[in-house]
Amino acid sequence: MKDNKCINFITANSWHHVSAGNSGRSLADICAAHAAGHLVMSWLLDLHAFECSIGQDGDTSVAVCSAEPLTVHQDFLFTCAGIVAADSKNEIDDLLDSSHLKMPEHFSCPSDSAAAASKAATLKDKDRFQFVSGCILAISQLLKNYGHAYDQAKSLLLENGEIPLEECCRLRQEWDEIFHLETRPKSDVVLRMMASKPEWKLADGCFIGWDMQPLPPQWKPFVPELSDLSRGLMFWKYWKNGAEDELYADISADSQPNHGEGDE
Repeated sequence: MKDNKCINFITANSWHHVSAGNSGRSLADICAAHAAGHLVMSWLLDLHAFECSIGQDGDTSVAVCSAEPLTVHQDFLFTCAGIVAADSKNEIDDLLDSSHLKMPEHFSCPSDSAAAASKAATLKDKDRFQFVSGCILAISQLLKNYGHAYDQAKSLLLENGEIPLEECCRLRQEWDEIFHLETRPKSDVVLRMMASKPEWKLADGCFIGWDMQPLPPQWKPFVPELSDLSRGLMFWKYWKNGAEDELYADISADSQPNHGEGDE
């Protein structure tokens, strides 16, 4: 039976420009590391990627969608994944500067740093630094734990410059099998790894959902149809190119009845 959940477009995206600076690394290597970090974290966060690409000019683009609204943890972990994966020390230090976290305008926009600071600015002052530093540490640890997936994604990006939609879907399935995550919710994996704070009281003897509540015993992972993801990719391309009007015109044209020859 087909799952009756629907895909929300667009749940989250990363559109970030990177620079080699004086790191001693090639621009392509940093771009691939950044985008691979987003892709692997999107898999671990139950997000479904339909675009993952890098450009020769330092631009990276990763777009994902989800069947459910993102929790604050999912949203922030995805947003910061590229910065941590690329080991962008200056950007990480900038994010961990408590004064900068209060001023999203300090960061260049559009960028993952600006997006992260904007999200962090909505948190209470006493919680902000602990939340951001905890998420950054969690990303670092998760990318180490699932290093095979990260290395594979980075290698594909360096070789081809992009990972197409069908390949993103194939990688998700392959990684699920390799890491035995076909039947264990990724929310349970990620949140239990992060549950080091005393105020986190996660229930034992059950799987935990992204809302930190126990999942029902009959839980099954949601797998979107490829056609839904293809539709999301189409929406994303129109939106990214600033061609929303063309998108709506095409949708309107497709919805008109098709009168063939001989129809009255």
